[in-house]
Amino acid sequence: MMLLWIAYCTVVGVVIAGAASLAQRAALQLKWSLRPVWLGAMLLTAGVSAGTLLTPARVVDDTALVGPATAPSVASDAATRAADPEPAQPALAAIRIVIVQAGQQLDALSGRLSRFDAFVVTGWAVLSLLLAALVLRAALESRRLRHHCESRQINGTHVLLTEDIGPAAVGLGVASVLLPRWALDLEDHLLDLVLRHEREHLNAKDPLLMLVGLGVLVLFPWQIALWWMWQRLRLAMELDCDRRLGLGEQTTARYAQLLMLLNQRLGRPAPAMRSFITVVAPLHPARSHLATRIRIMTQRNVRHAPFHVGLTLIGVLSATAIAYALPIPRATGAAPAAAAITRPSEQDTAKVYFEYQVTDPVKSLPGTASPIYPSVERAAGKEGQAVAQFIVDKLGRPEVGSLKFMGRAVLQADGKRVSAPKAEGDYTAFEHAVRDALPYMRFAPAKLNGVAVRQLVQMPYVFAISK
Repeated sequence: MMLLWIAYCTVVGVVIAGAASLAQRAALQLKWSLRPVWLGAMLLTAGVSAGTLLTPARVVDDTALVGPATAPSVASDAATRAADPEPAQPALAAIRIVIVQAGQQLDALSGRLSRFDAFVVTGWAVLSLLLAALVLRAALESRRLRHHCESRQINGTHVLLTEDIGPAAVGLGVASVLLPRWALDLEDHLLDLVLRHEREHLNAKDPLLMLVGLGVLVLFPWQIALWWMWQRLRLAMELDCDRRLGLGEQTTARYAQLLMLLNQRLGRPAPAMRSFITVVAPLHPARSHLATRIRIMTQRNVRHAPFHVGLTLIGVLSATAIAYALPIPRATGAAPAAAAITRPSEQDTAKVYFEYQVTDPVKSLPGTASPIYPSVERAAGKEGQAVAQFIVDKLGRPEVGSLKFMGRAVLQADGKRVSAPKAEGDYTAFEHAVRDALPYMRFAPAKLNGVAVRQLVQMPYVFAISK
């Protein structure tokens, strides 16, 4: 079940990430802050993952799809209607059948994969512990950094001078800016732009928000979509701070040149420093983001913004509908409390259910009676099949009065295929053999959450002569 749940959460995470990408486009058009888009997407993905694991799955109400019958004849008619929907609602009936079948297949697959649950949980715990250990190690390294870096006040900003890390706002302990020494050689107006940008990060509590996102990653390290969202959150924070600088056209051009200079001066951090930078200075400039920042900063306002926003809204709503429609995997065995809540009443046990509506369908008992091959047909070498439909009661006994034999499907003039019950006078010898043996057959009754109920079954009996 855990493997299926992880796959479900991954798909939902990808859908949410797609919706967040569309929402970011709308926010850019409207000049809104981008932080809430990606932080909200991360928290929503984590919430869905935790919620579907800790709460019972949303179960389709099968009785709403095809209502149970209260009498054998009604059950037979309902079965015919389910197999052959009304002309006015063929698409709706097809969708209902697909939903039920998908739920059955999902539950069956969940049962087959449940034997790997212990390994999956163990691997999940190991990944989370390793990531938590890296975070703790980097946090301890930050204390050493503060003792060894030169501290200065530049333009009213507390700065820690480093050799090759930064510029980056850090919020662990005293809020400050990590500034590489080469930045001191910049012209005064360029250095002021660098410090103003980093002060925007500090004012918006961006280092703290990045650590919140990192905490979500520690909880769900296998969620690929979360890692991508975390990177997009970093870029969103940079774009927001660039926008809040309120630069004019000339200053924007100089700021773009400054970003290109950063691209040239930024080196690839050593492997030992990557985890440190990720935790202590998550807003350290990323070379892959600089080109995007320059493009968005220098592009002109797009015309027809309301049109683009409307299309984006449609995309977000569509992604939301897709995420909601995805079937949630559930454990093969319901929790005792949940089973007690959904246990059918005495009145419900008198109803006739279909196979997809019960938790344990009818099964033939070993050694039960079986139809006898008609002697005339055997002597003539004739083979055949009888498709019987009948109700098995709560004790596992067939209700003989409900027996019907289904004829071949007939194509009508309106294009519908109908498989109607035969009249008794049309029974073949094989069907008479099944009818004679039916009173002596015994079955394990169907159960709905542990309670025996009546079930309508359709069972083929094949008569073949062994070669």
